[in-house]
Amino acid sequence: MNKQIWSIILSTILLAISNSPVYAITIPSFPACANPQGATKVSYSEGTHGIVGSGATYTGKDAVYTLTADTLTQCFCPTEGQGIQTNWWKADQISESDIDVLKSQGWYYVPAGQLWGLADSPYVAKNSNYSCLSGSSQILGTGIGGGDETGEILGLAATGDSVLVYSSFLIGSGLLYIGIKRIRQNG
Repeated sequence: MNKQIWSIILSTILLAISNSPVYAITIPSFPACANPQGATKVSYSEGTHGIVGSGATYTGKDAVYTLTADTLTQCFCPTEGQGIQTNWWKADQISESDIDVLKSQGWYYVPAGQLWGLADSPYVAKNSNYSCLSGSSQILGTGIGGGDETGEILGLAATGDSVLVYSSFLIGSGLLYIGIKRIRQNG
């Protein structure tokens, strides 16, 4: 009877996790627009701008900061003061399956960066809101205020493939079963 219960439990667990892929995506760090960093790529004190993922046009201040060769941060501040930070990450070295994971986490895939004034490469971009001080001398260059977006880690980091994870689980489950069986025999 015990063997049947263990078989059912293990089979259920294996079926539940067998369709769950193992990912290892580390998102680069993006500083908040409250404390912009990197070299200023472009800065506009006024004008009409686009935000990735939105068909609307936005009026206000906009600055883009180059953080690394593969990352940029866009800080847009409209006249109302509710800003949008867009983190841009060059996607030419990111696998298609990892891009799918990023898209499920709210990132947008941009196949042509040059349409956004970036390099002729694909990008992924993620927006977040922040409060900015419209009309203040702090806009663009010395801080915009209120942002809290920092980098994050998605998925599992350097855990190996699913075979390794499943094998480790099965070996651990087997050893647990043997241990419980021996305790019952000796107790």
